[in-house]
Amino acid sequence: MSGGRLVIKSPGGGDESNNRQGNVLIGNFALFGATGGRLFVEGQAGDRFGVRNSGAFAVVEGVGDFACEYMTGGVIINIGGYGKGFGNGMSGGIAFQYDPGGAIASQCSQDSVVCRAFAGADSDFMQQQQTALLRYLKAHRRRTHSPRVREILNDWQNSQNDFYILIPKAWYANHCLTVLQDNLDSKTWIEELSADSSRRLVEAIAKAYSDNQPLFAGQVPSYDDSNVELSSQLTATAGIYLRAMQVIEQDKNGQDKEANITPQQLIVNQDYRLIEQLSKDIKLAIVGISDEGLIPMIADKRLADFTTAMSERAVNDSLLESIDIWVASRRKRIDLALAETGSINRYLSAYYSEIMNKHLMAMAKVA
Repeated sequence: MSGGRLVIKSPGGGDESNNRQGNVLIGNFALFGATGGRLFVEGQAGDRFGVRNSGAFAVVEGVGDFACEYMTGGVIINIGGYGKGFGNGMSGGIAFQYDPGGAIASQCSQDSVVCRAFAGADSDFMQQQQTALLRYLKAHRRRTHSPRVREILNDWQNSQNDFYILIPKAWYANHCLTVLQDNLDSKTWIEELSADSSRRLVEAIAKAYSDNQPLFAGQVPSYDDSNVELSSQLTATAGIYLRAMQVIEQDKNGQDKEANITPQQLIVNQDYRLIEQLSKDIKLAIVGISDEGLIPMIADKRLADFTTAMSERAVNDSLLESIDIWVASRRKRIDLALAETGSINRYLSAYYSEIMNKHLMAMAKVA
């Protein structure tokens, strides 16, 4: 399934009083590898519901064993019973489970997901997810007229406390500051940051050239502007341009055939020599940073990777807002940490300020 809307209504019959043995309306492996679309089922699914789902949205009223197995994206809401292995190998997406007994917290995959109860949760993140969940359930009621979801919504004040949200541990491992702190790997992180950031910074300038658009939406800080990040971005960009000029100068000295290339062409072509030089510069710029300073940087980089991947999906759905809520929540925490410790742009800006000063002094001596 890669798009569209599929609504499966119950024909009646079955033992609806038993969550595990009621109306099973769809078989095993439903939504296997789905990339988009919406599925509403007024009844139960078989085993491995949503296995390898990477972008579909679904509401179902019961699942068998291994629901959401190896899921990498999308949102699934189950308001019925469930079997063993819920969330096994789940590395992306979000699942909601209605469970008045609360057994899901211990019966879901302990290796792959974090299970959080809505009861007593008062954080902005959980409240926003609760609002999104309510919207999902109303969409299910509107499409199926299900008595089960109608019963839940009619007693929402109480029934909302019987819901649980399951979030992949992989997301916490990559986007959560406290989890990253427990798994510190500064040497690997510096390599990752330098390689990725050099490419990303050059890509941003290249895109501005190609689209004929100003960098940073044309913002320029005033003399007394307190926007340190914007000033840092501008200085870092000037440093990258200087490095492009120096690469060209080296070509001229070596009588390279490409000696007539301009800095703009070098940037637009994302020349490997420029990116390699920038990668070295970033390593030198952050070489003395503390482990505490690296943590928000790597979280920022990995969250940016995640949002870029999401934006490049062929199918996007407004009913996947739970994922957007996760991103916004992580972004807020990461930005607060970066404001304290400093971003890569800040460190690179300071490094390039020295490089540009030396370059200007050398030019003045020649003049």
